[in-house]
Amino acid sequence: MYNRYSTSEWGGSVPEQWLRIPIKRLFNVVSGATPSSVDSKNWNGSIAWITPADFSNTSRYIVKGKKSITDTGYRSCGTTIVPQGSIVITKRAPIGNVMIAANKLCTNQGCLSLVKKKDLNEGYFYFLLSCYAGIFNALGTGTTFKEISLQTFSDFKIPVPSRTEQDQIVRYLDWKTSEINTLIHRYQAEIGLLREKEQSSICELVLHGSEDHEYCDSGDRFLGKMPTGWQYLRNKYIFRERSEYSETGKEVLLSVSKHYGVKKYSDLKEDEQYATIKPAETLIGYKVVKKNDLVMNIMRARNGSYGISKYDGIVSPAYAVYEPVRECNPVYLHYFMKTPQVVSMFEAYSYGIAEHRRRLYPQDFLRLFSFVPPLSEQNEIAGQAMEIHEKYESLSRKIEKEIELLREYRTRLISDVVTGQMDVRNVKIPDYVPEQDDAENALNETDIGEVDADAE
Repeated sequence: MYNRYSTSEWGGSVPEQWLRIPIKRLFNVVSGATPSSVDSKNWNGSIAWITPADFSNTSRYIVKGKKSITDTGYRSCGTTIVPQGSIVITKRAPIGNVMIAANKLCTNQGCLSLVKKKDLNEGYFYFLLSCYAGIFNALGTGTTFKEISLQTFSDFKIPVPSRTEQDQIVRYLDWKTSEINTLIHRYQAEIGLLREKEQSSICELVLHGSEDHEYCDSGDRFLGKMPTGWQYLRNKYIFRERSEYSETGKEVLLSVSKHYGVKKYSDLKEDEQYATIKPAETLIGYKVVKKNDLVMNIMRARNGSYGISKYDGIVSPAYAVYEPVRECNPVYLHYFMKTPQVVSMFEAYSYGIAEHRRRLYPQDFLRLFSFVPPLSEQNEIAGQAMEIHEKYESLSRKIEKEIELLREYRTRLISDVVTGQMDVRNVKIPDYVPEQDDAENALNETDIGEVDADAE
């Protein structure tokens, strides 16, 4: 067992024989910078340029960034290249996201890179620094945005066991977190199956009805057969484009995503907000949205980034807003528009000179077709669809609670081990198949109403 514990600077305690050393004595701490975008040669290379948006909680290692720069030596294009194995941490809110460089890279101003001065196991310091995110956030300052200064971070003292014990801690945590991740993956797979069943049930309902029907061929290669008695209408007979613009910018800002449809920006979770570009300084000139309007990111309609709004508000003028011109149940329309068949239709009719720039323009959307049941049946379908959704959502919430408990246990275990609260020096590590960190439903396709649809 360890000798007695000594209290560290930030509460907690570490074994007495462990050292507490400022980060700057262990690592060269390098602040990032942005190369000039004027000279295209700056980006014509093989060195990844990392921003905080490239950080992920699904992997320990950063593999690549959004762009690459030329490798012309230790310093390139005004920014510093750091070697493979360097630890990279975000210094701006959210402060404290940590990853390890899988290859040499450089970062922008939102990151700090830690280049080893000594013989250290970077895995130990990855686990350790990830436990200090809350403290680093508390040390952050600033009015425009919160960040921890290079000096404050460099002077921060951290517990350091011997290299032999660092290696054992990493082996132990790799084993135990792998076990936890395996359980989390199983639960996530269950949620995935539930969502597939939900989508299949709702899709069948909104395309073929809640009653026994005879069917006829709609002639539509995407939608297929249609119940007799339903209408097959061009979207221009269901919607028209709304072209009203905010004069004050004071209306409720709305967010649009394939994951949740239309939401108030203020209701987004922290990780959802972090996955977006922040609102512009003024929202004057943004498009007006009324309750029950269809709001669509025209560049990502082919990925399902649209939904029927439950709110009055505003979105980017680069988006398309469609108001209903006939009486329809908005819940039915929402579920109908979200079927894989409709998403595939939008994919086929999106155009552009580059794959990632393809758009579903209003004139194309309005000439496409939709199924329109009688209003009474729309109401019935909508009610049943909401019941199906609530059934599967309730089951998913129970499983998600179990996943959350596992994540909390994993966080606590890592903290206890890297601070010496749990002695793992003599634990024998069995053979096992490594399991990577649990994958979140990353919002890589998150689109918000306050940004231009062309924003990267």
